[in-house]
Amino acid sequence: MITLPKSINLNAKEKKAFPLKYIADRKTINKNIQAFTVSIKSDDMQLKIQPAVSFYTLLSDVTGLAISTEQSEFYLNQVTGQSQIMLLCTNRGIVPISFRLVLTEVPEGLEFTGEKMSLVLQPGAQQLLPFNARNKLKNKIAADFNVTIQAVDQGGNQLALKRIRIMSVSSVRRYGAGDNPYGENLNNTAALRYMSMSQNSSFYQMQANGKLNLSNNSDLHYRFNLDYYQDLQGINLYDSYLDYQHKDWGLKIGSIYENLDYALSGRGAKATLNFNEDKSLSIYGMQNNYMLMSQVTNSLEGPTIIAANYAFKTIGDQQGRLTYLRSQNGFFGVNSHQVSGKTAVRLNATQQLDLEGGYSLEKANNHTGKHAAALGINYTLNAGSYQFTTNNYYSTSYYTGLHRGLFQSDNRVVKTMEKSVLSARISILNNSPEYQDIGNRYSFSANKNIINVYEVGYSILMGKINLDFRPYFMDQSLQGMQLLTQLNQDFKWRSSSVRMQANLNFFNNNHSLSINADYGYTYKNTANEPKSPFHSLRLNSNYSNRLFGFTSYIQLNPYYLSDSFSATKDADYKLYSFGPNTSFTLYRNRLNVQLATLYNYYGFTQTKNYALNGSAKWMIKGNWALTADLFYSVMKTKVPFDYYAINSFNSNTFNTRQIRVGIEKQFSGLNKSKGKKLELAYFEDYNNNGTRDPNEKGAEDITVKLNEETARTNSKGTVKFYEVKPGNYTVYVINSKNWGMQEPISIIITKNKSMEIPLVKTIVLKGKMQVIEKSYQNISPILSGILVNAKDASGKIYKTLTDASGNYSFYLPAGTYAVFVETEGMSFSIGNSENKVELSLDKPDNQLNFEIKDERRKVGVTRF
Repeated sequence: MITLPKSINLNAKEKKAFPLKYIADRKTINKNIQAFTVSIKSDDMQLKIQPAVSFYTLLSDVTGLAISTEQSEFYLNQVTGQSQIMLLCTNRGIVPISFRLVLTEVPEGLEFTGEKMSLVLQPGAQQLLPFNARNKLKNKIAADFNVTIQAVDQGGNQLALKRIRIMSVSSVRRYGAGDNPYGENLNNTAALRYMSMSQNSSFYQMQANGKLNLSNNSDLHYRFNLDYYQDLQGINLYDSYLDYQHKDWGLKIGSIYENLDYALSGRGAKATLNFNEDKSLSIYGMQNNYMLMSQVTNSLEGPTIIAANYAFKTIGDQQGRLTYLRSQNGFFGVNSHQVSGKTAVRLNATQQLDLEGGYSLEKANNHTGKHAAALGINYTLNAGSYQFTTNNYYSTSYYTGLHRGLFQSDNRVVKTMEKSVLSARISILNNSPEYQDIGNRYSFSANKNIINVYEVGYSILMGKINLDFRPYFMDQSLQGMQLLTQLNQDFKWRSSSVRMQANLNFFNNNHSLSINADYGYTYKNTANEPKSPFHSLRLNSNYSNRLFGFTSYIQLNPYYLSDSFSATKDADYKLYSFGPNTSFTLYRNRLNVQLATLYNYYGFTQTKNYALNGSAKWMIKGNWALTADLFYSVMKTKVPFDYYAINSFNSNTFNTRQIRVGIEKQFSGLNKSKGKKLELAYFEDYNNNGTRDPNEKGAEDITVKLNEETARTNSKGTVKFYEVKPGNYTVYVINSKNWGMQEPISIIITKNKSMEIPLVKTIVLKGKMQVIEKSYQNISPILSGILVNAKDASGKIYKTLTDASGNYSFYLPAGTYAVFVETEGMSFSIGNSENKVELSLDKPDNQLNFEIKDERRKVGVTRF
């Protein structure tokens, strides 16, 4: 908004200060740590000038990534044992996000294939990614899998998480267990819901979630999810826990979900000893089983786990750890011991090193143990406009951690210019896991997968449009055993292709559009699905405004070699997915509504899917809410009579519906800590006397901030803050409906406190600096950073600065003001430097311009 002048004149020993003001938007901030460099140049080549200096902005909250699916439960096809999932990735932040997807909880017996590459999402962009789930169990036990998908950054830090459930059609459904129902709910909320799927299938849900501040040093977190099936007279208890945390120790009982280079996802207990704010030791005892208790579902027994984890802070808030974990899977007869660790080191101001590693010993059916190890090294260098990152990880074939038998190396060089970016990347992925023989009942095919990518990129920002071009070469190899209904067939495939990725992103205050296209020519494909050479295309597009959005994904022909697993004989590999969505609020934000519909077509299995999702919440008095959710889907598929016979298909239709209604209640006043209560009553001070008169009512629907906490006034103009710790606080309002405070208020909290705060109706006074040209001078004065003052009748002075174009604005209470610009010692003069302005509520918008002259060069005329 306010930039530096193009030229500066300094006399001997003279000092000048210039204000800078930036708006943190997608134009100015494009990195988590953004450098702004200032340098000085002189026309005098002999003059010694200090080197350029830089200041940095740190984006404290970069968690703008969200991942979601159109539903939380997916069904495996009865014949192929497969299910297709569309994952939607959205960047809601203001900087590009580089991430990769990690499957942290894929149970044995399930093969989950999909996007394996590192991705970059521009601000406001969305991308649909297809995944395929395949049941590898050879016996006929009904499949019921829980899968966790993580999005992690280059340092392995979690950015987003999504849990889904994949099961066979014959299994008993665990409705509503996939998503956390409290993602946007208030603290200490309880709900009772009723869900109906059909005339013969319905159940009741009881849910609760919250946090109790028991004292200044202790909290109790809790969650409760229970379904009661009336027809089956049974219950499912899941995703529930009690978590007590003291400053010195903690204890959690119930559902535990953590990543210790091994997926902890089940029921048990965790005890923690805190040495200080940065170091702690946790002991785990649990079993990987999603259900805490079930009378209607029989699921496979997960491994029993005992673990110890020493956690410590490394750089900033990054967590390091040292972990020992013992896993015993009685069902499969596999036992393991694992030691792993992770840390980060700041080498200097521009370099960072991240290290991780592990050792494991795995035994199966009393066979000889398999020793394995893993090592990861990530290095980052920021050198001015250049950035270099290298992420490397290697684990041997029998390593029991999350990345079994993996070699991965991703290397990037980025050159950042003012509005464009040049980049180069080499990515190598070799996944070759091995599994021990656990008998004939189950078979885990250890497919070996290699993907190598060599890429260059160019990105440019043109106003509100960002264009990105990335040509690359991709080489793939896949070998293993293809499990079919009647025959197991070994395969070894190779694929090579040249590709071009082009991305377009547009955004403004009201609209956002992103189009991501990836076109390729595959000149070698030994999988012959389809036969090479062939062309392929992946097209992602998304449009959204404040009311509705539209998302689509198109894929023609396979992209990964593993896509060939999805195709049946003589079927075209085509995938279409598209649909609109909307989200809006009504009745002063009391009613929140979300609606989305999606159509999916999978040509390789000749399956069509129509899905409709909707939810609504109506907030009523007393912290009560009425809720409603609707999910309806229709799937049309062609099931073959004989998997190996051509054109022997029969059409089948499946439909699923869920209708859920409920009532929620937030319970306030439950906390028992020694924090204080602060009650603020805002009123409309029409006469600006600072005292509440009988005719002055409360200011409703005003946003109030107490340091970082935010609240909104009720119909009486009141907000209440509970459990406020003793200390110094600043209270201010976000100017709403032109009501504002005279200035922020500082409050010292030592006991419960109530205050009445006057709000005054503000009136806009704005204007600009109008340049008065001089006939002998062709340069203009610098208009940015000029201080404008407004002095009221009591002597109080309000101040503001002009922007780069010389514009300024005030929001002032009604009254008479002397508006002036001080010019003493400045390089300009003001023709009308002092003005009297009368501001009244009858005229909410007022204009006052100043006449400015450049006085940096004066010409004297002498007559002879």
